[in-house]
Amino acid sequence: MIKSFIIDLALVIGGAYVAYAVGNYQLFTGINETNAAGVVLVAAGFFGLGMIGLLGKGYAFFKFKK
Repeated sequence: MIKSFIIDLALVIGGAYVAYAVGNYQLFTGINETNAAGVVLVAAGFFGLGMIGLLGKGYAFFKFKK
């Protein structure tokens, strides 16, 4: 449980940071905007997968807490 929680948390933090860094021209400064948009979409996908995992674990934790 803890290992998968850490993996989901890393996906969320990593995806959010990559999208932020590409958007502010701190990461991949020399690529054109089409490629940057593709990188941001992939990072947003990782962010979404991590959020789904975290929300599912939170739901399962509080569901069985009754």
